[in-house]
Amino acid sequence: MNPGGRRWAEQHRWRNDGHSPEIRIQPYHEEHGTPAVQVEDPGRSCVSVFLPMNLEEGWIDEQRRLFGRVLKEWPSEVLQSSPGVYEWRR
Repeated sequence: MNPGGRRWAEQHRWRNDGHSPEIRIQPYHEEHGTPAVQVEDPGRSCVSVFLPMNLEEGWIDEQRRLFGRVLKEWPSEVLQSSPGVYEWRR
């Protein structure tokens, strides 16, 4: 849980196969007290980057609100490719 007591979702990983670059998103990182993103490339460059995100209060809610406006204004242009994943129609 974060300091405010709100339960955060688990971290998410993309391309966790040990060969491709991996992007890990942590909604709450204990040490920094913020959301964080980590990118690792173990198979090629062996580079790892950790980015704590210092988001202003309400930033995530504002992005959700703006996305809701996009869905309302251009409903035929935004596709939901899987649950919770959206893309712009090409």
